Amino acid sequence: MARAGALASQHAVSSFSPSVRDWFTQAFAAPTPAQAQAWPAIAAGEHVLVSAPTGSGKTLAAFLWALDRLGAEREDAQPGSECST
Repeated sequence: MARAGALASQHAVSSFSPSVRDWFTQAFAAPTPAQAQAWPAIAAGEHVLVSAPTGSGKTLAAFLWALDRLGAEREDAQPGSECST
């Protein structure tokens, strides 16, 4: 059973960029069930409603994907293409 949990954890974070994936795996033992179920659906572009108890990682489930995409877009940006004020 522990092996299946480890594989599910790897799958849940597999869609993130290498830097976010490395950060997450070093910072946390494994995704929470809410995260492990939400991230593949979010990565597939599905609408997701996460309903789970307080402390179950809902905020990270909801926002880590968006933050990762913003970071990936930033890495792919052409020099001088940033917005400025």
